[in-house]
Amino acid sequence: MVDDDARLDAQGDISDLLGSIVEWYFIYSNQESVVRYLFLKKREQAKGKGK
Repeated sequence: MVDDDARLDAQGDISDLLGSIVEWYFIYSNQESVVRYLFLKKREQAKGKGK
């Protein structure tokens, strides 16, 4: 019984970890595209000012 409980706990921890990684990945990739969008927008504005 103890081994089964330990195995279930380990599986729960692993699935929590994977969930966190997936969540973090989506947040990070979204932030990256926002930053890239803002960077390109600023560069276009700079070109518009005659630089």
